[in-house]
Amino acid sequence: MNNLSNWLNQNALIRLYALMNYYKFVNENTIIDKSKPGWKELDILRRLRNKFSHTDGKLSMEDQEQIKLVDEIKNHFGLIESSFDHYPIPIDEVIEPIFNGCKLYVKSRK
Repeated sequence: MNNLSNWLNQNALIRLYALMNYYKFVNENTIIDKSKPGWKELDILRRLRNKFSHTDGKLSMEDQEQIKLVDEIKNHFGLIESSFDHYPIPIDEVIEPIFNGCKLYVKSRK
């Protein structure tokens, strides 16, 4: 069940990225405006989406880029657990704040 719920959480983030991409708030050539609220959540979303879409979605503690992303998620969202066997994307602590941050980013760009 944990694997299924983690896959569903990943899917929600991939779909959010697809919407942000469709409306041209983010893509391979767009620079995220760091002066806007929600930019950090959008950046984390972009990086997670790339990991979920272009890999098997599993966390490798030998990959320095993945370790850096996990540390950034832990620090930005104030996660208490010190080690993870998968990307830490709990709904209440990470996914909802990412959605809210993306909403702020969209509103600030209008």
